[in-house]
Amino acid sequence: MVRNIAVVFALVVVVFGISQLFNTREVTGGQVTAAFSGIDASCETCSVNLHTALSNIIGIKQTRFDRSKHVLTVTFNSSVMKASWIAHSLEAAGFHPKDVEIIEQKQTG
Repeated sequence: MVRNIAVVFALVVVVFGISQLFNTREVTGGQVTAAFSGIDASCETCSVNLHTALSNIIGIKQTRFDRSKHVLTVTFNSSVMKASWIAHSLEAAGFHPKDVEIIEQKQTG
């Protein structure tokens, strides 16, 4: 009986967490802009692949890549996304940021 209650509680927590992750309404939180340096995407195709990889990630509002400086600037909703998660996604897509710097934080809500 206690085990069944624990399992049900765990499922409720998981479902609630997933529903919050995929909630598309604007939530109270912050807007963060981070710079990912050392990104090697110098050709036009690489740059397109970089933006395509990030366009499907929840919480990312804007991306900008400076090809000459190898710096990707990403603005995202910190209620549903973290800079470290973006860095992991970049790694998975074959782009390897050398450094991440938070350059702006705005509270929304």
